Amino acid sequence: MSLLEKYPNFFDQIYNIYLVSKGARTATLLDPYKDGDPDKQAGEFLVKIAIRHGLVGIKGPLGFYLVSKPENMVKYMREEKYQDSDILMGKFLGFNCAEHDYFDTTKPRYQLEIYAGENQVYAELCEQSRINRQKLEEIGRNLVLRFSEAMSPSVNRKYPLRYVINMF
Repeated sequence: MSLLEKYPNFFDQIYNIYLVSKGARTATLLDPYKDGDPDKQAGEFLVKIAIRHGLVGIKGPLGFYLVSKPENMVKYMREEKYQDSDILMGKFLGFNCAEHDYFDTTKPRYQLEIYAGENQVYAELCEQSRINRQKLEEIGRNLVLRFSEAMSPSVNRKYPLRYVINMF
């Protein structure tokens, strides 16, 4: 039984740990004790998986971050325009729309989601006025390609990748 099958509640986190370890993502947000999940051992196991994959953990203002290149974090932390913790978190995670205002629900937005099988492994909100749909589709295609290149063919067959763009 694979880790993805053994810990289905943590599928997205295990998947993203692997993406970070392979350089397909710069960072992932690890929530080792997901709300309502009584399996504290599984959460501790996630931290061990990350460390075994050579990732460096840095505690951030909104959770526990795993990064493959710690120097990227230092770079963003030094830049004044990234001192807002939400922007900083988005930059750590490699989001293309990190500087967009995703709290203002009055603005029309896109949501880019990437799924591995039926499991959401990536989600990003973007203001429609700051990025066009074609550009977001290009980003989605590129992320799917980059993620699939990082995974083994057997994982890609079992959990095929696709992107979805929603408007709201």
